[in-house]
Amino acid sequence: MNIFTKSVAALISLVAFQSAAMAQTLSPANTAVTASGQLTQDLNGTLTTVCNVTLSGTTDSTGITFTSYTGSAVSGPLACDDGLVLPLRVQANSSTSVTIKDMAVSTRLGDCGPRDVVGPWSNLTSTAGPLSAALPGTTGFLALIGGVCNASGSLTVSPAITIN
Repeated sequence: MNIFTKSVAALISLVAFQSAAMAQTLSPANTAVTASGQLTQDLNGTLTTVCNVTLSGTTDSTGITFTSYTGSAVSGPLACDDGLVLPLRVQANSSTSVTIKDMAVSTRLGDCGPRDVVGPWSNLTSTAGPLSAALPGTTGFLALIGGVCNASGSLTVSPAITIN
């Protein structure tokens, strides 16, 4: 269930970048970054949990790859420190849009995703979101019942990055 928090964080953080096929570039490249903010996660619309999260990763010319995650619960029954399947890749689409590639979450009730998630990006504030994603259950109990992992929120990247 900690996976939801990570999924949300990943979705929102990854929303900061899109694909090279779109010929967009991110700067600065080859820079260590963190993405932090508050995310909300739930399973099938229940067990809603709000988490403060931080993702860490590295930029390249077309996006960010996040390789670690931490989170702490603000409210709710789910854990906030695991579940997101890493690494998470966020690709730059435009100065106003990013795509989280193949976002997936792993929970005690089964896995959700992978699925590409597109969301808003702001060059002005270096923020991805607000983003909302529904990842279908693909294994375990979640797949059996047609369950969904939901995640929403916004993440701000530091140091600031720009999509051109």
